[in-house]
Amino acid sequence: MNLIIFYFLKVIAIQAILYLIYVTAFHKSGRHAINRIYVILALVLSFIIPLISLPNFQSQDQYSDSEKPVWHEIAAMAEFSGSNTELIPVERLNQSDFTLAYIILGLAFISFFLLMKLLYSHLQLLTLKKQSEKILINGDSIYCSNIDSPFSYFTAIFIPKSLFGSSSFDTIMQHERVHVRNKHSVDRVFTEIIISIFWFNPFHYLFRNRLIETHEFQADEEVIKIQNDPISYQEILYQQINSQYAVATANHFKLNTIKTRIKMINKNQKLSKWHYLLILPALLFLTFSFANKEKSTSDAPLKSDVSGVIEEILSSPDNFTPSIFPLKDAEGVKLTSGFSLKMHPILKIKKCMRV
Repeated sequence: MNLIIFYFLKVIAIQAILYLIYVTAFHKSGRHAINRIYVILALVLSFIIPLISLPNFQSQDQYSDSEKPVWHEIAAMAEFSGSNTELIPVERLNQSDFTLAYIILGLAFISFFLLMKLLYSHLQLLTLKKQSEKILINGDSIYCSNIDSPFSYFTAIFIPKSLFGSSSFDTIMQHERVHVRNKHSVDRVFTEIIISIFWFNPFHYLFRNRLIETHEFQADEEVIKIQNDPISYQEILYQQINSQYAVATANHFKLNTIKTRIKMINKNQKLSKWHYLLILPALLFLTFSFANKEKSTSDAPLKSDVSGVIEEILSSPDNFTPSIFPLKDAEGVKLTSGFSLKMHPILKIKKCMRV
């Protein structure tokens, strides 16, 4: 349980750093295609990096005292190893374990509910397609319906009947064709599935908003390149402000990004592509900071010494009284503890135990 919580804390920390980098360095760069890749990779890598295992190059001198064997613990190990009784480890569960299990079960139930809600949205779009009038224009599937705002969903483009044949119809169609051609609906479905499952992570919502924004920036840029008339295009954007119909996984012409999109349209300077190389040292830092560290088995301290001491104790005569501390005979001090045969409280057999 604790490993799962620690994993998701790592995911949230990685996403926080990558989101901060995006907002401060690349959000208004004008490189919309690269920003789209960045947002998607940031979400994917945040789940992968904590699962990576890196070797821990820690020298033997760096081990703490708590990791080194203690002689009285070795004696206890030898006492039990001399018996043929098989010891079965028992996992202890306390009240906090049950509480944590109930919390995780509750989170999973909410995730299941949100996934069902997402599936219901998809079924709503399928119902809307059946109820709409389908028109083929230059190979594009156009669905005319009583909706307020135009949007696209995979290869289907939904247009309000009031806009069909209007002066802005061709511009809106060009905008929605960009969404269809660049497969923006795949990104939207991907992010909505992540949000439905991991709804408790606030950075998923922030990345989704940035991805939606990038989709609109990309579509606006390509339409303006075709028409070469940014003023007329901005007027059409203003006309769509009052539309309200929205579906989670669809690419809407309007949404709530009109003001930001107009600012981006009027932005002429773009950030150089070479600036995106700054991501590489950031990814290296995140990998070495949040990946799992595996201890090297070759540097395990005193492993051979421990096994040798146990063998020496087992081969000693029955009247051997072990020392509490590993003092040498030359030091002239011998501290011992009295031992006698007593009934072991667990094994229920007589063993030589400390009085």
